[in-house]
Amino acid sequence: MGSRTMTATLVGPLSRARSAGAALTSVDPTSGERVAVYSQTPTVEVQKRIEAVSAAGRIWQQIPPERRAEHLSSLGDALLGQRDRLAHLMALEIGKPIREGREEVERAAALCRWIAEAGPGILRDRLLIDGGRRQASSWMVHRPLGVVLAVLPWNFPVWQLVRSVVPQLQAGNAVAIKHSERVTGCALELAEIFRQSLPHPVVQLLLLDGPSTLAVIDNPRIAAVSMTGSRQAGAAVAQRAGAAIKKTVLELGGNDAVVVLEDADVERAARLTAAARLRNCGQSCTAPKRCIVVESQRRRFEEALIDAISGIRIGHPLDEATQLGPLASLSQRARVQRQVAESVALGARLIAGGSSPLAERGAFFLPTLLTGVDPEHPAAREEVFGPVLSVLVARDEQDAVRLANHTDYGLGATVYSADVARARRVAEALEVGACSINQPLHSDFRIPFGGVKGSGYGRELGEAGLLELTRQMTLTVAPAYA
Repeated sequence: MGSRTMTATLVGPLSRARSAGAALTSVDPTSGERVAVYSQTPTVEVQKRIEAVSAAGRIWQQIPPERRAEHLSSLGDALLGQRDRLAHLMALEIGKPIREGREEVERAAALCRWIAEAGPGILRDRLLIDGGRRQASSWMVHRPLGVVLAVLPWNFPVWQLVRSVVPQLQAGNAVAIKHSERVTGCALELAEIFRQSLPHPVVQLLLLDGPSTLAVIDNPRIAAVSMTGSRQAGAAVAQRAGAAIKKTVLELGGNDAVVVLEDADVERAARLTAAARLRNCGQSCTAPKRCIVVESQRRRFEEALIDAISGIRIGHPLDEATQLGPLASLSQRARVQRQVAESVALGARLIAGGSSPLAERGAFFLPTLLTGVDPEHPAAREEVFGPVLSVLVARDEQDAVRLANHTDYGLGATVYSADVARARRVAEALEVGACSINQPLHSDFRIPFGGVKGSGYGRELGEAGLLELTRQMTLTVAPAYA
């Protein structure tokens, strides 16, 4: 990997949070060295911050949506102003290639601009029944819920935070953030950007571990919870919030299938699938993981996949030429290694990658291709959060649908076919929240995003996501007669 090393230069909000007795540790996955440690927010301080964000929220919700949008547009500009700083922090804390980090910040800023343009119109009262001058008329109105607790993952530290928080702010809510312990530096930097960009402290950061987060849900000022994370953590959050009758939106990962039918452009499907899988070192909920290919195209598809992954440039995340950095942690690498090894022991065949790490230290993992995978192998049954693709063979279209649905997850899928009408028929038979035809699936901030089954419920992004955590009320008004 070369002799280049990355040092932790803590400035601004990061330096103020550093503490020798801290409980939250940030580790550079490229070297395995500790970057920084941070103190958890004390319980008394958690209560103060929730009270503060609730008070600020009561002021914020009185601001017209058009004015809120102006502030959020400025927030997007501020994010772009710190693009290089944020990209550097992501490389440092989770090994994200610097180019991908910049793209992530740009995407987050684009979401701010879209919310600013479309948000006020989406939030306008909607006439449902026009009774005219003599009959009652009814409207659907959307008003803020209050304080939303946003529980966020580490894989896209900037995008996940912005996509969760900014729509809530446009809706008039305030937000208490619990970000992943792995990306505390990013979280602190983002919290500072929000503080400087908004006229009221309607975003408060809580530095907490997982167990401490559950107690926050009980706080009476928390109105709802939005969470992206593991199924186990999601179940705990849903149970805690359900006991208090608080609404939740949960995105709990995916085991997305790519269905390649016999009339597909196999080389193109393989090239696009490989690129989508290797983005962020395979650590994406919507990345394709299970390739379900009809038998007649299996060999061509596997050869094309091998060609697509063989030229990937693996290296230090700060190197501009790097396409694939390390996994986010040593524990993440160990989990992926275990899933591959157990699948091979059960009969899957390793036809690319899967070798030992590229360095004595660090969380690097080669792009890996498994074939002969059974639906019950760990590589197909579990969500593999790494650069691994599994090939499962289908007899025909009907069998492909059966294999694609043979999972506890239901986030997304992709279908490749020259016959778009056929591809759509297959797509609509898949038990997922989103499906893409003839191109990789990705979350677009203009359209709703979310899953079914074990992938969670509720929607983020788009019109549905903006309205998801609002107080939805029907208002019926009859004419006033003298």
